[in-house]
Amino acid sequence: MLLLELAILFSPIQSFVVTNFIKGLTLFNFFIILIALKKVIFFNKKFIKYMGIFLFLYFSFAFIQQLTNLLIIDLHYNILNNLIFISQENVNHLFFRKSFFTQTLYLIVDIIFFICLLQYLKRNGRDKLLKVAYFSIILFIVYGYYEFFFYLITHNNPDFISNRITGKDFHYGLFQTITIAGINIQRIKSLAGEPSMFAFTLLPFFILSIYLKKYIFSIISFITLLISTSTTAILGIFVFFLLDLIYGKNRIIKLVIVVMFFSIIIIFNYNIIYSLYLVTESKLTLQSVSGIQRFTYFYNHFNAWLNSDFFHKLFGYGFGYVRSTDGITTLLFNIGILGTIGYCMFFLLPYFLLKKKNNYIKGLYISNFVLLIIILISVPEFYYPQIWLFNALLWYEYIKEKAN
Repeated sequence: MLLLELAILFSPIQSFVVTNFIKGLTLFNFFIILIALKKVIFFNKKFIKYMGIFLFLYFSFAFIQQLTNLLIIDLHYNILNNLIFISQENVNHLFFRKSFFTQTLYLIVDIIFFICLLQYLKRNGRDKLLKVAYFSIILFIVYGYYEFFFYLITHNNPDFISNRITGKDFHYGLFQTITIAGINIQRIKSLAGEPSMFAFTLLPFFILSIYLKKYIFSIISFITLLISTSTTAILGIFVFFLLDLIYGKNRIIKLVIVVMFFSIIIIFNYNIIYSLYLVTESKLTLQSVSGIQRFTYFYNHFNAWLNSDFFHKLFGYGFGYVRSTDGITTLLFNIGILGTIGYCMFFLLPYFLLKKKNNYIKGLYISNFVLLIIILISVPEFYYPQIWLFNALLWYEYIKEKAN
């Protein structure tokens, strides 16, 4: 129990690792590995049973993929050469690429986390887990503001914790600044590694806090998301607003409040809002390098999947093979249309299975929906702990209702 709470506490920290000798060994991953070892040593039957079911299904799916890779070679080199492969083998090598094994290990860690969360929730309920999770995210925000104001005063990089290195020499903790209304500020990233991942981590907590009536946290996290100047934050807030209008109550009142809020901000801080608009608009209309690259990568990966044979369209080429700048084409090429549908159902299905839906459950559903949309459109991250945390919370509500 303590190990799982420690894992949740350190889960937002992605730019610090225990050692770079084993890349990706964050504090979260370290504690989850310890939990798994403990459950296997003490022969936790339910844990071993559920892990066994997952591994059987996962490797059965992978066997079909790799068998198809051996029997059918349908894509030309010029198509494969345009893809962003995670591992560095020759692009024509499609049978069990190295990245399949490394990415599978990351996935297994998250599945362990998901199963342990469900076991924890069955024993203890959700209240204590939510307290730990929100305490964790508050520390995460505080460190982000420490970086923000330290740079504002000294114009030096204040991050003394980030040490993670990916690839050969790429430092995970990116230091990015932006000039808004003539003021040079650091984009808030905290210990997520980069501003978009900071926003991605904070968004579901911001959304759920509204339904939990944690209004002070909601206001602070909303302002923080805007300061991150991340298109991920803007996209997430926009999708949340649309979903809340669909599933929430008092739609007209909420619409009036939001319009008034943004009207006041625009009146008093026009330059800031306009600068944020220019950054977002340039990406969405492909006027920036980032926007152009994203569209190119999307086209290349979607085109590769679309030109595949029938079986590769269904099952994909292998989990963890490519990583585009969007999740939808990454999933389609890696795990096919069947895997992509299954992944989306994992986020959304419990809500439709539940008979009774209170505000808390709606908050979880909308949080998951926003995470899914962001993953599919702009942030192809499948291992971030909060994804599995919020899915476990929603699945637990269905399991609890079914048991009752």
